[in-house]
Amino acid sequence: MRFSSRRSPDRGGVPSGTRLPLRLGIAGAVALSALLLSGCVQPAPVKTPQAHATVKPLFANDADALAAATKALNDYAQMSDQILSEGGAAPARIEQFASRDALAGERRSFKSFREKGYRSVGSSRFSNPVLERVSDSDADTTDVVKIYACLELANVDVVDSSGKSVVSEGRPDRQAFEVGFDLISGSSRQLVVSSTETWTGEGVCV
Repeated sequence: MRFSSRRSPDRGGVPSGTRLPLRLGIAGAVALSALLLSGCVQPAPVKTPQAHATVKPLFANDADALAAATKALNDYAQMSDQILSEGGAAPARIEQFASRDALAGERRSFKSFREKGYRSVGSSRFSNPVLERVSDSDADTTDVVKIYACLELANVDVVDSSGKSVVSEGRPDRQAFEVGFDLISGSSRQLVVSSTETWTGEGVCV
């Protein structure tokens, strides 16, 4: 897969940081404790794009790619919030907004909410999206776009069946993520969230 744009932490675009070894959907991040978020980190691997014959650009420019990714991320966040607010009920609703790792992660989190009798109160949102890279071929359908974005959790609480909050007092109100997107097969530039990895260090949440 060849990429027409890449902004890695080592090449500018986003200040230095590292991936945390955590793959989380919104549901997993909502109630995550500060202790877990401040755990051991590992350097982010540098991926070398491979040569790929270009058919035609997937997006006209970087701005269009970022706009499509931002819309897909907002749609994903809105549905995730709705399912969480209903205690993880009817989790299949997330399937039209997520794929692969992101979908599997959200399914696990929704199941945990149902088993524990939890539900969320309030809405999360992503802010400060920054394009990391975008595929330059419409022949690609997976990992076509990656961005950095900040998940805002200040207005979100998680309560148990009695209405008591179960969120750690030390939980950060903001958490940076690296988010990947797949192209919906047969669609015209319509994206779904395929991966969400936490990011630590200076960056989109500063």
